[in-house]
Amino acid sequence: MRCLQIPGKGVVPKCRRGREEASWILFEGLFESPYHQGRRRSGAGRRPHADKNAISIKKDPLSRCCRHGRSPFVHLMILAAGYGTRLRPLSDVRPKPLCPVWGEPLLDRWIRQAVREGFRQVVINAHHMPHKLWEHIQKGGWPIPVHVVVEKEILGTGGGVRNALDLLGDEPFVVVNGDVAADVSLRSLREKHDTDGAPVTLLLCRTGRFDSVAVDAGRTRITGFFPPVRVSAHASPGSGPTTDRDLWTFSGIQIVDPWWIRSVPQGKPFHIIDLYRDWIAQGMLPAAVCREDLPWRDVGSLDTYWDLHAAYEHHREIGAAFLEIPPSGVRVHPSANVARSAILAGCVVLGRGTTVGEGCLLRNVVVWDRCVLRPYSELENCIVTDGAVVFGRHRSEIVLPSGESRPLYTQEKTALPKR
Repeated sequence: MRCLQIPGKGVVPKCRRGREEASWILFEGLFESPYHQGRRRSGAGRRPHADKNAISIKKDPLSRCCRHGRSPFVHLMILAAGYGTRLRPLSDVRPKPLCPVWGEPLLDRWIRQAVREGFRQVVINAHHMPHKLWEHIQKGGWPIPVHVVVEKEILGTGGGVRNALDLLGDEPFVVVNGDVAADVSLRSLREKHDTDGAPVTLLLCRTGRFDSVAVDAGRTRITGFFPPVRVSAHASPGSGPTTDRDLWTFSGIQIVDPWWIRSVPQGKPFHIIDLYRDWIAQGMLPAAVCREDLPWRDVGSLDTYWDLHAAYEHHREIGAAFLEIPPSGVRVHPSANVARSAILAGCVVLGRGTTVGEGCLLRNVVVWDRCVLRPYSELENCIVTDGAVVFGRHRSEIVLPSGESRPLYTQEKTALPKR
């Protein structure tokens, strides 16, 4: 088979890995590589159903951590199956984990950190636009295996983890929400979990906006999950209202012992926090790692996405550590072409293959990949998505690939002021 027919997506051509031709086939509604076709048929080297739900992008070489004597059993799962409703219309162009944040998807940043910390492999679940995730991972050339588990029906945060357990093995693994940014050592969290003896360990921080997780007096165990008391989107950590509970924000980063999750039937949709509530009711308290000063940011909504760019000076700690925001606030991809007479002011991010024409004026503008800004265009407080061609004046708009413009709204659902 030389190509892959995807219902509703047309034909995916064959790909090349060096000199080796690889023909991908549709296996039970999912992608499967020739390498894993042979392993499935022979049954060699895997547990039952280990590759049933995975797109394996690379062969399974011995990772660097094994060669250096570190544990080979550290795996990372990135939750990326959501629809990205709060991020629309951006998530109508790309899946939420692939939307570039300061020029690069958070997905790539987490995979790169996993490689840097010596993780064995990465598993990603997908539902919304899974073909785009597959194509993106295929082009990544990562030095460790990266698997994509496609959910035919969305399974939630808990069901998605349960569905991927056959790939994640029997040792505790790290789970990260695909829409969060944080400066934290994932391996150190795993090591902390090994000493606690709890079924799961959650990383908690202070936000003043999403504080909803109660902990005990020693701040080592979680005692309950409550509705958050939300304050301003721009509140500083710890500035939320005081309550009679010691409330924290769940960062979306946790270490899970698979033995406890296997008690839930595979394929059943559920939210993992609901499972933790049941455990607490039975007296089995999840462990907590409380970081008052954790550099952390949720990037799951259009408001937070825009704020992290336009108000980057308020996020220097997370920006310098994880997002690599330049002090100038201007990031231009090496393949972008910017005319000498163009003026870039405030926050400006120009993606791969973008062209900025003569006399353009850009102030607080995020431009994705392969966009064309015609000469003497003026953009302020705008997001330009993949492949869009822009000309004229635009204020507080999102420009879609079709050329259609949508208002860029703030959290209060009012358009940003035009100057």
